[in-house]
Amino acid sequence: MLLKKNIGFWGAIFVCLLCFTACEKRADNPNRHLSLEYYQTLSDDIYALNSHRIRACIDSLIRLDQDSMTPDYRTRGYYNERNPFLWITRHGVDERVDTLLAYLRTVSDMGFSQKKFRVKQIEDDLIRIRQLKVDSKDDNRINDVMARLEYNLTKAYLRYTSGQRFGFVNPSYVFNQLDKIDGTDRFRTLYGDKSEASNREFYDSILHKVTVDSVKEVLREIQPANPFYKDLMSRLQKPNITAEQRRLLLVNMERSRWRLSDYPYLHTKYVIVNIPALSLFAVDGDKVQQMKVVVGALKTKTPLLHSNFTRMDINPQWLIPMSILKSSVARFAGNTSYFNRHHYFIRNRSTGKVVPTNQVTSAMILSGNYVVVQEGGPYNSLGRIIFRFNNDYSIYLHDTNSRGVFQKEDRCLSHGCVRVENPFDLAVFMLDNNKSVIERIKYSMTVDSVTGPDKNKLIHSMKVMQDIPVFIVYYTLYPNRQGELEQYQDVYGYDQIIYKHLKNYMF
Repeated sequence: MLLKKNIGFWGAIFVCLLCFTACEKRADNPNRHLSLEYYQTLSDDIYALNSHRIRACIDSLIRLDQDSMTPDYRTRGYYNERNPFLWITRHGVDERVDTLLAYLRTVSDMGFSQKKFRVKQIEDDLIRIRQLKVDSKDDNRINDVMARLEYNLTKAYLRYTSGQRFGFVNPSYVFNQLDKIDGTDRFRTLYGDKSEASNREFYDSILHKVTVDSVKEVLREIQPANPFYKDLMSRLQKPNITAEQRRLLLVNMERSRWRLSDYPYLHTKYVIVNIPALSLFAVDGDKVQQMKVVVGALKTKTPLLHSNFTRMDINPQWLIPMSILKSSVARFAGNTSYFNRHHYFIRNRSTGKVVPTNQVTSAMILSGNYVVVQEGGPYNSLGRIIFRFNNDYSIYLHDTNSRGVFQKEDRCLSHGCVRVENPFDLAVFMLDNNKSVIERIKYSMTVDSVTGPDKNKLIHSMKVMQDIPVFIVYYTLYPNRQGELEQYQDVYGYDQIIYKHLKNYMF
């Protein structure tokens, strides 16, 4: 909306004459002898609003703005495209600014600096406009003040709304550009959750809502809904917390801002694997089972994701991934004793036929036209049972034939999948007390041979009939099975990565 070039001499005279007339009735009115020429000063250029000058001031602010977060680019883009002013009019500013300021003042409770949201500058300029404390000095001219208000309000509004709605750190962008796949320019997917992220449509929408006076509604709706966020934020307000405690609270608050399509707190029954805790929690209402897990090593980190269990396979065969074929298997091509000792066999991928191991070369194994499979049974690396769920990364929960691994303190050892300490207990958790099936699964998981005379008693696969979600998360501060908040080691170093980005809003 273009502002009128000048407040207007006669408009000012009209207002002042009203005041003059009202005061004339008082016998002690000190202004009763003032002449019309006295009010000429109110048409001084220091009160003249000019949209072109405001635009020029905003252009100058854009050139000086070196901030590099997405909301900052969006702010500069909005005004570079010569879009209408959002907050200022020829009447000044209204209560939308006060509503926004009330929320911006709370950023210190979130652990951020008010300076990063221009709170003090906005407050000072608001006083200048509302009390007409402007003059002809640099930076205190009315058009400079109005330009700063317009630009800083939009910048702070976009920073706050996008951060509270989606997180101040974009996990997909940050984590999925950390680890390169060996020998390639491609990166491993470390954050596999389909979380929401800000986009052009979001920014256009919330900017439009400023123009239709929906600021209060926007600010209320974008607040994080995760109860864990509110719990952590309340702890941040406690006195005498240490710098380390503060850092832990901030990074885990940020994780709880990320908007997922599903959350544990929306379910009564679910499984959660917290990587820093190196533990799995099977939750069914008030009952919680906790068991140790082995997760991905530093070079093959377990991605963060959530899904729903689909089935359990008992005594599964293992299709050895190409990464392991390259590092451990291909060099033994043609060595029949090696393949027999590990219970490996080779199958042609296109025909499905088994190929004699002494006829397969290293080049054939690495071509991708053949698969190396480990037979199911007590010697299988996947153990006796595997829990499958849909995901794009071939990640699943499974047993292991190396039970001693759970005695280790450092259990970041796998190629990405999650090994479970008590897989039979997890199977029982999913079967909802179906005793006959439980007994058959127990037998299937303990039998010495899966090809013996009692093979008809075995269960090879079973659908998970209940809608049980699984969440693989990364919280270094999270409730234990007693519900008490517990600190865990930052095994993948993600805390420092999040904190580095949060510092853009802190100092």
